[in-house]
Amino acid sequence: MTVSEKSRWLILLVVSSALFLIVIDITVLYTALPSLARDLGTDASEKLWIINAYALVVAGLLPALALDAVLLVAVAVMAWRARAVHRA
Repeated sequence: MTVSEKSRWLILLVVSSALFLIVIDITVLYTALPSLARDLGTDASEKLWIINAYALVVAGLLPALALDAVLLVAVAVMAWRARAVHRA
């Protein structure tokens, strides 16, 4: 199976976009971390727990959210097809 040049660029765009969003997400966490630590009264080791817990929650939610998105698109496509068949 050969992947066309257009598909390769699309795959690169999707992967690059996902990586960019992860970097932005972690940047937001590190920006908010001093305020979180001050409000929660944590020390340095507890800050690491905050960072690790955040990463675990995000990593755990990604597959579930991706599945939700796939199911949502599938339902939307089926509804669109049903309307198109009903009109014809």
